[in-house]
Order: sequence, then structure tokens, then C-alpha cells
Amino acid sequence: MIQFKNRNWPLLHILTLLLGISYGVSGQIRQQYMGPMTLGKYHGEADYSYLLMDRDTILDGPFSIKRSNLEALLEKEDFSFNITGVYSKGYPQGSWQFQFGEFQSNSESRVVGYQYRVLISGEQEAAKGALDLGKPDGSWTL
Repeated sequence: MIQFKNRNWPLLHILTLLLGISYGVSGQIRQQYMGPMTLGKYHGEADYSYLLMDRDTILDGPFSIKRSNLEALLEKEDFSFNITGVYSKGYPQGSWQFQFGEFQSNSESRVVGYQYRVLISGEQEAAKGALDLGKPDGSWTL
């Protein structure tokens, strides 16, 4: 029979079991992803956090996906986009912003201070508003 000299051993054992059970019940591991992502026809660089719960990925926290290509713009034209917002337990929540643009350049540039500025033409469309559980909430600005 094993005897322990520490009289607090039963208390420590119970505490360890309770901590293990509470960790197993929550089962959430927060991760961060930064890399390529495709949403339908949009391919860009994403940055978001998510939870791993029971082998499922649940978006939770700040989210952004964007794309712009200076090389394509200087050659002919570029299609750019920027989508930013926040997910809460898998649902888009709160303030979101969507920007889509199509730009052309004639490769004309100028130096201002320590920056090159490329002259472009094109159109950019934007929408900003709130989402509640993934559905529009209130008025949006276009």
C-alpha cells in the first residue's frame, strides 16, 4: 500500500480531477489563421481567429479578407476587394465593411516625399453596416 506524507494529497487529487473535467467540458481551443482563402469567386489573403470545438471550426473574433495586386494594375487592371468584420460563435456580428474595386493604370507615376504614387482610374463600391447573427441589422451606407 502506498502512503503519502502530504496530508493535502486528497485535496490536490480532487482539484486536479475538477480542472481536468472543466477543461474537457469547454473543449475550445482558440486558433489564428493568416493565409490564402476563397469565398465563392473571391480569392484573397485572410486573417481571422476561430475556435476548435468537437473537431469543428467556429469563426470567432476579428475577420478580414482582402486582395489587391499592384503588378496586375501596372500591367493592365486589377480587381480588388476588402471585407472586414467580426464573428461571434460562428455568426457575423456587429459592424461590417465591404469594398470592391476595379482599377486601371496607364503606368504613370510620381514621387511624393518618399512614396511612389501611381495614377489610376476606375470604380470602387463600398457598403458599411451592422449584422446580427449574420442578418442585416438597421440601415446600411452605400
